[in-house]
Amino acid sequence: NEQNTNYSLPTPPVRIPEKYGVILPFRYAEIHELPFAPRPEDLTMVAVNYPMDMKASAFRSDDPRLDKVYDFCKYSIQATSFAGLYVDGNRERIPYESDAYINQLGEYAVHADPRLARASIDYLAKWSTWPVEWWQHFIRMVWAAWMHDGDVDFVKKHYELMKNDRLLLGSARATDGLLSTPFDWPANPRAIV
Repeated sequence: NEQNTNYSLPTPPVRIPEKYGVILPFRYAEIHELPFAPRPEDLTMVAVNYPMDMKASAFRSDDPRLDKVYDFCKYSIQATSFAGLYVDGNRERIPYESDAYINQLGEYAVHADPRLARASIDYLAKWSTWPVEWWQHFIRMVWAAWMHDGDVDFVKKHYELMKNDRLLLGSARATDGLLSTPFDWPANPRAIV
């Protein structure tokens, strides 16, 4: 999918390190018409994941259904961070503010390392996504990062962007009273540099 591999697009996908080649996420694979019957030891799956310590947290309750929900959510954080940022998978390899915010809060509950959240915030500082109502999630992400580790310098790094852009205080209003976005998606996406 060119949207996931063409790095010259106006809003480029997250670049996957070349050592991994082209990544194609999948849920299962079927093998047809091999000249021999494969054995499990003949097959190898290579998983590319963010180096998240899946044993850093655990949860068990008296309800196995709730335990499954927790395990699913924990795995989802790992599965949607294979690119080193919170992405939605393979549909579009870019972070979206609202999705990234949810992943960030989930990750803080299961994994103490702040680097993935910070990398996603730094990416979104440069490349805002098209849903204007999601831009304000950037502020929530920076606030959550500060609440997680108390790093005031990280807040200062993004303060002007939050104040001048992500609060949307200076955004124009359309004749219907709604905010008017500064670009037409997808023909003219905006990069904040």
